[in-house]
Amino acid sequence: MNYSLKYLLFIFLFTLENSSLYASNVIKLNTYQCLESNEVSNKLEVYISDCNRKLKKIDFYEIPNSTPKIDYVFFNNIKEKNNVFIVISYDENYRDPLNRFNYLGSYYMVRAYECDKNNNCKENEKVSNFFGSGGI
Repeated sequence: MNYSLKYLLFIFLFTLENSSLYASNVIKLNTYQCLESNEVSNKLEVYISDCNRKLKKIDFYEIPNSTPKIDYVFFNNIKEKNNVFIVISYDENYRDPLNRFNYLGSYYMVRAYECDKNNNCKENEKVSNFFGSGGI
């Protein structure tokens, strides 16, 4: 009996621990789609969902020495495809030991995705590269 109690406790704690896999920040795009994000050790994972916990990972962003965050999300329906634009910000604080160049400030990158009604998304690299990234 002691073994089965430990086993049940293990199952409960394992389930509780893995429930954090769901995204922590939810942005409603329309009546049937939400954008969700989750920070995991300096990495930002982005998901699209049906707003009821059915998550599909879109992408992840990893910036050395910084934790990226979503600042803005734009949504538009063009040619029966849902176009999602995500603006991600991150801070940079790098100083060259010889003082030849320094990176200090907030930087932004824009990523564009095309999603269908089944929440299958792919990055629109042409649009993402057009916007690129830059600092203030």
